Amino acid sequence: MNKTRRLLMITMLVALGVIFHYAESLIELPGIPGVRLGFANIVGLIALYLFGFRTMVEVNLGRVLFASLLNGRLLTIGFFLSLGGTVLAMLVSGWAKRYTHCSVLGVSMLQASFHGLGQVLVVMGIYSQSAMVFYLPVLMILAIPTGLFTGYIAHLVIQHLSRRRLI
Repeated sequence: MNKTRRLLMITMLVALGVIFHYAESLIELPGIPGVRLGFANIVGLIALYLFGFRTMVEVNLGRVLFASLLNGRLLTIGFFLSLGGTVLAMLVSGWAKRYTHCSVLGVSMLQASFHGLGQVLVVMGIYSQSAMVFYLPVLMILAIPTGLFTGYIAHLVIQHLSRRRLI
């Protein structure tokens, strides 16, 4: 893939991530505060599997930054929650892809779990509130279906792009 095509693909992933990030903020799951479906994480997984860890970091950090700028939430608590969850999720997903035999679905479930953990750690750090640790079981249980869903979508997209030789 030439440099121009690669840059175009990465830019489209960042743009899609921003759109998913914003759209996801409009969806509230009843009775479960703060939980999202993880649509924006799909583009990070695609970047990881098609372009590697470094590109996933660029795509995810670009998504968090641009989405926060567009929402008017740069440097707010929401920004730091998103950033903390994303950074921990990226580290774990990069490690899992490299050092384990996890499929995209397994990496996605790990990513969802550690994204929630990262957010809880940020809340505990900002508010010095250790009681947030009791919300972790809820987040971990919900990370399984959301991680499976986002991993499955990422898997389908990766297969489609590979078959069509678009990457």
